[in-house]
Amino acid sequence: MRRKNMSALIHDGVSRLAELDNGILKLQLALDRGNIFKSLMFKGQELILIKPENYASDERPTCGCPILFPYSGNNQEGLLHLGDECYQSGIHGIAHSLVWEICAFADSSITLSTHATQKTKETYPFDFCLQSKLSLDENRLRYELTARNESERVMPCDLGLHPFFLNPDLNRTIFTGKFMDGRMLTNEDLDFDQVCKSGYLCGQLRELSCILPNGLRLTFNSLEGFVNTLIWSGDPHRFMVIEPLSGTVNAINEHRNRFNVQPGETCKAVLEIKISDRQDT
Repeated sequence: MRRKNMSALIHDGVSRLAELDNGILKLQLALDRGNIFKSLMFKGQELILIKPENYASDERPTCGCPILFPYSGNNQEGLLHLGDECYQSGIHGIAHSLVWEICAFADSSITLSTHATQKTKETYPFDFCLQSKLSLDENRLRYELTARNESERVMPCDLGLHPFFLNPDLNRTIFTGKFMDGRMLTNEDLDFDQVCKSGYLCGQLRELSCILPNGLRLTFNSLEGFVNTLIWSGDPHRFMVIEPLSGTVNAINEHRNRFNVQPGETCKAVLEIKISDRQDT
């Protein structure tokens, strides 16, 4: 008999952890470390890379699943241009290290939020509210990410996720994908040297499936807002990163960002991750 959905709030000595568990998937979110995944387990098997020293520090998270907002990557010359204004910008935006609070907590889903701070406004001069809703349904994880503009002017932005998945051998991973125009993606289309450098960008990719050397299959479906996928690995014998993105690097500076959010309005992106193994049909 499948175990009933369960939820809990605990502390691991570093951060409050919100936990969802449906007997197939078990998810832990670190609220005080940017709402990253502390753990994602499938049938008791860990899927997510955590670097203990980085996780326990005050540094930008380089493990788990950081949230990318209002941009991904590095802006050109480390600068963000907003009209006549110019701001110093770090990698992957400003949301990855914010503290999050729980808005709603049920057995199979959780909704969390965070807001602009005085520090974030030093490099991104907008009041905003970010909200994430994560839901478990059997072997599927649904991730909804929204940004509301609480400023009095239009807010340019993009949304993204940066999940670190454990993978002992990237070169033995089988990739298949489907673009929004119906074209297919296979390993032959990927430049693995580029994957291990700055990453390989798949524009307008709707679905991506990765079969790991241990037989697990991860399937990523971009349901709304995420129109690009970046495949990257800083260590092809340890992990891979599958980044759903609404935009591209330096997009705001080049006026190519996907969202220009009016005051009081929101933008949204939705990803579904399905995990299966050889026993699943």
